[in-house]
Amino acid sequence: MSSPQEQNQEQNQEENKEENQEQNQEENKEENKEENKEENKEQNKEENKEETEENNTGGKENTIEQKEEKTEKKKEEQKEEKKEERKEERKEEKKEERKEEKKEEKKEEKKVEESWKDCIYNPRTGEFLGRTASSWGKTGGVHALLLLMLLNVK
Repeated sequence: MSSPQEQNQEQNQEENKEENQEQNQEENKEENKEENKEENKEQNKEENKEETEENNTGGKENTIEQKEEKTEKKKEEQKEEKKEERKEERKEEKKEERKEEKKEEKKEEKKVEESWKDCIYNPRTGEFLGRTASSWGKTGGVHALLLLMLLNVK
């Protein structure tokens, strides 16, 4: 059996670990978003370079079909990127759900462990065997008076 202070310390440590994990996940998400933005910027720069080169050549080489093919390729690439992002989001959501389930299981286990211990002494309310100190004092006083009355009746 561990003391209530040790249990509180363990709970605080677990909560701190979970908070740190959540912060790390958020930071990773932000980093991924920034990386995606940078990649999009680079792609846009490349596309702009290609367009300027095409414009410099007089547009003879570029036909409507070539432009359509390029736009279709861009759209396909964007769709693939979106699919990948969705997959990553789903994975993260599943991880979060698992963590929440684990938290709930831990809480239930703690409740079961604490329930029988609380019957003896409940540190949150200060009760011993279901009574507070003032309640024990009152009942003790009443019992003492009754005992004195019984002893004096002789």
